[in-house]
Amino acid sequence: MHTGIEVRHSDKLHGTLSAAIADFKPECVIETGTYLGTGTTQVILRALPDGWVGDFSTIETNRARYLEAKLNLAGTK
Repeated sequence: MHTGIEVRHSDKLHGTLSAAIADFKPECVIETGTYLGTGTTQVILRALPDGWVGDFSTIETNRARYLEAKLNLAGTK
């Protein structure tokens, strides 16, 4: 039985993204496939350094998932 991949608590992914952000200093980040906003979206948000000034956009085309993600992401940085 496939149970999926838990990325939200992946220290390796967080470290890789944090290093890439520190190296490249992006002014914008675009994520496609927000899903529920509880996986990679959260990892990206955590990887952005405090005081980061830029635009972070995440895209979800499924309306029901978008609405749930919006609730899940309310109050995050």
